[in-house]
Amino acid sequence: MKLQNVGLSRARKDLRFTMHVGRDINQVISDIEKGNATKSNIFATGFEDGERTTVGCSHKGKIWEMNSSPINYWVEWCKRMSVKLNDSSIDPADVLKNVMRVEQIKDRWPEGLFYADWPVSIAIENEQRFSLYFQGETFNLLDVELGKPEYSGARTLEIPILVVGNDGEERRLTTIAIELLEDAYKTSCPGVKILYPDEMPLDSYLDAEPLVLLKVDGSMVQGNYRQYSLNSMDVKLPAGLLEPWDWGTTKIHQESMRAERRKDSVQGFTFDKIADDYSIVFNDDGNGEIADLVAIRENKDAIYIDLYHCKFCPVTDAPGARVADVYEVCGQASRSVKWLYTGDKFFNRLMDRYQQSLLKDFDRILKGTPQQLEILRNKCYDHELIFKFVIVQPAISAKKVSQEQLAVLGTSYSYIKSISGSDIKVIVSP
Repeated sequence: MKLQNVGLSRARKDLRFTMHVGRDINQVISDIEKGNATKSNIFATGFEDGERTTVGCSHKGKIWEMNSSPINYWVEWCKRMSVKLNDSSIDPADVLKNVMRVEQIKDRWPEGLFYADWPVSIAIENEQRFSLYFQGETFNLLDVELGKPEYSGARTLEIPILVVGNDGEERRLTTIAIELLEDAYKTSCPGVKILYPDEMPLDSYLDAEPLVLLKVDGSMVQGNYRQYSLNSMDVKLPAGLLEPWDWGTTKIHQESMRAERRKDSVQGFTFDKIADDYSIVFNDDGNGEIADLVAIRENKDAIYIDLYHCKFCPVTDAPGARVADVYEVCGQASRSVKWLYTGDKFFNRLMDRYQQSLLKDFDRILKGTPQQLEILRNKCYDHELIFKFVIVQPAISAKKVSQEQLAVLGTSYSYIKSISGSDIKVIVSP
């Protein structure tokens, strides 16, 4: 939850009421916790059951939400509010435990940044409309990935922009550099333009709409500010979410099935292991993927979608406790959260990928038919889509797993859990 504005009543003759907005709210939280002031009214944005929402309330008992829905929505909203108001297990004092704090970054970028994503202004519903232009080439934003942040000195971060060439190989198109200034930040990405809604230099766009960077301790960096909540800091992945598999003769150093459907790869073994549990299994491996395997089943009024993110074990290493083995796959899992609640756009993406790959003799549907996908696309308007996230990384040993690995996994777990309400499962080696 992120506070947008807070009104405080203060026990002072010269100052009875103050209103606070933006980053000034940090001091507000401190004053409330110390008992120097009481909340008169608050308004916040956040997530409830995985969906974005807003809520406001005053000490006199008024509750509100920013919404322009019809009257039947508000009837149901009142019912939901009454349940919360009558729930004696909810302690109002606990509200601030989930509030996002904000602190300015000074002198140097914080260590432990492992994941970068596009600004929150680029939502999935319009991401496919954005394109990047660079040196005569145009790339749809869905076909572009941001690599792991790299440190180039104390005040400069570099974010690789990755694309897939005509030969099918991933290449580094260019780099986004973010320089930390005295009281601001400056983005540099010469020659790259963003083409929606208006054409403009990418670095100018990112100066106004900063990238989202995820830190190992569970905090987020946007621009020159770090955001965090006390409840999401330094969360280790619960041990019960690790599931060891016996990989047998599988070539765990080989990740992808490819078009020839190599069953002795990590992805191929995973498909064989899970296929009987789903009516559709889709191989979405490749740049711009939602996940390596998208597994779908239907039950009554819901469509269950499990996203499997697979990674290989380095060829020179055995399963162990290396933290480097979890950075990329955790980033992929965190990135896939943006497909929640996109409805038919999710199925449109799968169908587009399927049709494009057929031109290269690559059939992405491992189980099921295109007709079944089309039927589910039509059903998603009145069926709930329920997502689950699965990380498959045989390079992690359940017996040797390190606290550093659990910290990175825990950050992705908290990030996914806070946005989607879903747990994640991590498939590892014994």
